[in-house]
Amino acid sequence: NAPNLELLQSLCIDPQWMNRWMHELSGGELQRIAVARSLNSKTRYLIADEMTVMLDANTQALIWRTVLQ
Repeated sequence: NAPNLELLQSLCIDPQWMNRWMHELSGGELQRIAVARSLNSKTRYLIADEMTVMLDANTQALIWRTVLQ
């Protein structure tokens, strides 16, 4: 499922990234897209094992604020 525009904006994801190949994105961009894809309206549970460990502190905070909403 494709994430909605509001979710993309909350994770600072440029909607154009969704049309790129994986090798055209940075590791942080890929990680944010993976989180956005997992947070669709049908998600009941999210198991996250170190999903932000490789990201800088600001991006980690951004992702966790979005996940915990």
